[in-house]
Amino acid sequence: MRNKPFCVITFLLFAYLNSFAQKSKLSHCDSSVRAKAFEIYQGLIKNTADTSKFASIAILYSNDTATAASGGRAERFKLNDCDETIAKTIKKMKPGDISKPIENSQGFYLIRLNNKNGKWYEMQDILLRFCPNSN
Repeated sequence: MRNKPFCVITFLLFAYLNSFAQKSKLSHCDSSVRAKAFEIYQGLIKNTADTSKFASIAILYSNDTATAASGGRAERFKLNDCDETIAKTIKKMKPGDISKPIENSQGFYLIRLNNKNGKWYEMQDILLRFCPNSN
């Protein structure tokens, strides 16, 4: 029978290594998602006036289940209804602008602002989630 200190040390070592493996996996996913987001952004800024290009890319790549099927088109909203990081970026945009990739807790967003009408905004988005296939 093993003594208690050996079991505790073994357990703590296993927990540490497991934690390290998870962090390593996530950082790899983060960097590959970041690279993909910037690659898509570079392609989109060449065609800022072409809304169908943004829609096609959203349908192909977006992980946003609420908007991907509609080409990234979101319902009309007010800035206080969305993530603070995204709201700060949208506030600086003009209709037709495409944002650089915006990182938040879900992943990277690319936003195309379609219209501003007072406090109401209309946009399209592409969301690239961190490790979308992992649980």
